[in-house]
Amino acid sequence: MAWFAKSSHSREARALLDSKLAEANRALRSRDAELAAARAELAQRDEMKHLVWLINHKMADLSAGQSEVKKVLVESQRHRRISVRDLLSRSGPSFIDACYVHLLGRLPEESGRWYHDVAMRNGLPKQSIIVDMYRTEEARIIGARIRGIRMLLLRHGIAQFGARVRSGIETRLETMAARRAESRAEESLPAKLVEIESLLRFDYAEFIYNCYRTLLGREPDANGLRDYLRKLEAGMAKSRIIGDLTYSSEGKANNVCVRGLWWRYALSGRPYK
Repeated sequence: MAWFAKSSHSREARALLDSKLAEANRALRSRDAELAAARAELAQRDEMKHLVWLINHKMADLSAGQSEVKKVLVESQRHRRISVRDLLSRSGPSFIDACYVHLLGRLPEESGRWYHDVAMRNGLPKQSIIVDMYRTEEARIIGARIRGIRMLLLRHGIAQFGARVRSGIETRLETMAARRAESRAEESLPAKLVEIESLLRFDYAEFIYNCYRTLLGREPDANGLRDYLRKLEAGMAKSRIIGDLTYSSEGKANNVCVRGLWWRYALSGRPYK
């Protein structure tokens, strides 16, 4: 009996040991599977890194190739003779790129293209952009040659001179108007000073209403409103209408001085009275 009990205990211990070994083997197999999965993931990551490196390398080669192509195209275009008229016939980004290529010998950077595009949208003439680029040190170094550029420079200089002369005349006339208003103030009620731009910014009926209210101190009558609207539609300058009202007997009685009106009224085709 003792031998049987000892044998029974030995079998139980062996079964328990076998169970522990089987559990350990399963844990090892699970760990091996996890390690294999981790190795596969690392290998996949390495492969992805290699692919990314290859893509970046190819993109760099492509960018370098594009830069070379652009340089060749710029050189071929720059040495082709072009005239100011050819440049002015272009518009938008095409005009800006052509100016950079033929005047500066390169393509514009994004900031330069954006700056000149905004300037043109805000009313800067294309002739001024050509002149400004032609006068840069960069254009002088590459020796930019554009047919008709000397005539453009001459016209641009004349226009700038005319603008300065016109500004001087306007300042002189405004000074004379102010002095005249001061002299009239000594004899009658002080003149009311109005900037002409405050009236010119209105259009159509709103313009007529504001002229009557400011210059004559009343609302326009039906006939006057209809007549001046018809004249505006026919192309009459706003400055002429302002002058007609200002220098009328009713306007003189209202004693309003419009700054900047004299030379505009003279250029509108109606002499001052």
